[in-house]
Amino acid sequence: MSKYLDALGFQHTAKQCREKIKKLRQDYKRLKDHNSKSGSDRKTNKWYDILDSILGHCPSNKSEYKKKGSTQTTLQPEETVSTEEVVEDPNLEELSCVDGKRRGESDLSEALREVDERSERETAELRRLLVQLDERAAAAREREEMNRRRETEQFQTLMVAGLFLLRSRFERGQEDTFSQEIDDIAPLKKMRVRVDGTGSRPDWFLDQIIMRNTVTEEVSVFTYENWLSKTKGPKRTTVCELAAVVDEEEMVEKTTYVVTIKTSDISGAGTDANVSLVIFGENGDTGTLALKECSNRNKFERNQVDIFRFADIFSLGELSKVRVWHDNKGPAPGWHLEYIEVKDELMNETFRFPCDRWLAKSEDDGQIMRDMACANNDILDLSDKTKYIITTTTASTDDADTKENVWIILEGKKGRSKELMMENKKKKFQRGATDTFEFSSKNIGEIVGICLGHITKDGKKVKSESFWHVLEVVITEKELGNTYTFHCDEQIALAAKKDEFMTFECTKTVESFASKVRSLVPVKYEIIVITGDVKAGGTDANVFITIYGVNGDSGKRPLKQKFRNLFERGHTDRFMLEMLDLGELLRVRVEHDSSGTNPSWYLECVEITNTANWVTTIFMCGKWLDRNKADGQTQRVLYPRY
Repeated sequence: MSKYLDALGFQHTAKQCREKIKKLRQDYKRLKDHNSKSGSDRKTNKWYDILDSILGHCPSNKSEYKKKGSTQTTLQPEETVSTEEVVEDPNLEELSCVDGKRRGESDLSEALREVDERSERETAELRRLLVQLDERAAAAREREEMNRRRETEQFQTLMVAGLFLLRSRFERGQEDTFSQEIDDIAPLKKMRVRVDGTGSRPDWFLDQIIMRNTVTEEVSVFTYENWLSKTKGPKRTTVCELAAVVDEEEMVEKTTYVVTIKTSDISGAGTDANVSLVIFGENGDTGTLALKECSNRNKFERNQVDIFRFADIFSLGELSKVRVWHDNKGPAPGWHLEYIEVKDELMNETFRFPCDRWLAKSEDDGQIMRDMACANNDILDLSDKTKYIITTTTASTDDADTKENVWIILEGKKGRSKELMMENKKKKFQRGATDTFEFSSKNIGEIVGICLGHITKDGKKVKSESFWHVLEVVITEKELGNTYTFHCDEQIALAAKKDEFMTFECTKTVESFASKVRSLVPVKYEIIVITGDVKAGGTDANVFITIYGVNGDSGKRPLKQKFRNLFERGHTDRFMLEMLDLGELLRVRVEHDSSGTNPSWYLECVEITNTANWVTTIFMCGKWLDRNKADGQTQRVLYPRY
């Protein structure tokens, strides 16, 4: 034990431990000498063996000791046994033997009691030292954590991937290089960088960040050349967003978002709470936007429209959803939201997000956070005409081109289009050329096939056999952005009438980002949390969960229930959370705030069931979430068990 304490750096405690062991050896020697004189070798021989083993001596060999005569005897090594005369009176000999035996047993009992008491004291002292050792180790970890945090931590968030990088020192004029393996999220659009503003040097002048894909060798440059600081620089901010520059081309442009929020016209619909918003799109998200300054002095009143402007934000492209929540503060925090509209002034397009739900702990399902999908698809009158962009690719082989016209019919799950004539006016359908045509037709739903024909201009007769070698046809729905690819690689014969054609089936369908995410619907997820059946495994802290899927994430959600003591040792707790369909679940993050009298928590596992399709995903943990146990982490990222 003393060597172990020395190795850990607790020299003072190790010295105390050695002194205790030395004292125990001395007491043992006195006991052994006393029992040697009392003649109780038969009763104490085994006890000596045990103590010898504990103190590191070789166990005594009973053959080394022998009894001398029939009277009172002492334990001595064989080579030092002295010769004494045996008492001749048999009665006296018997009395002496009995008397010595009684005295030996009495002395041994008293000695054993003393040893037991001393052992209890030593055990209590050792426990105290071990507790002190744990406290010192925890204090050392805390000091190490404080020292580590003295330098401000920097994080980079790569949009879409949500990756957190960089935890190191950033010195003046210094270049820091990091290597990180992540999923391929090319092309990079933008980066969000933030500092937490702590430490002895919280201010940071960020010049530039360069990212290089080690596989493709593509380089993306993110330039800031300004302060990230609460006290320095013109912006006084600790967060910035940087556009990626690839081959001297900026990947995203800045825009102004105009956010319109309509509070419902029902009793108690208004709120006094502080409201926040995050907008999501194909280029990532805006980060948290605090809804503070608007067109009305008193915000979020019943049947009121509030307008907020957020300038100089990188355009997210097609918007997919918004996440809105409040802090549940104020005399009347409950809020009934009718809808949110977001206008991108760069695109000159407005996106609508209907809600018509309560954000209140005392109403509806008790949630104060809502995700709303974009309803622009619902606004489109798909029963009316839809614009289709048709792109044809002619093969590069000899005689692949044609000077005649081409016609096409689209076949979808909701019907078929009329014959669409692709006229050859400006030298279309040349060898190796790609030509684009745009048509309006009734909406036919998902396209599954096409009929492709090759026809003479003005109905002229075919004088000689002629063909058009088409390689590929790609059809794009202009409003929704879905694309359908048809790999043809066929020669289509020229005909004078439309009764000769070839049919092709769709070989590849790509659903657009906007079409995919706008079709998401709210889904209820059943979340089962199992606390481990270990000593002190339960927690009094507040627990939160974030669920990640192929369609995005849930945001940080609290796991609470009224009038229930949650997360007790060996217990199973169930929760129901409604959120937009996340698709296949990829991972979850479980964490707590270390509050309460007993914040430590042993999490066994988490089970999440999508109640729309009853698919259950299990995330095993089997670890502590505690600052003072194991690795000191209070959050865990868990992956599915397959």
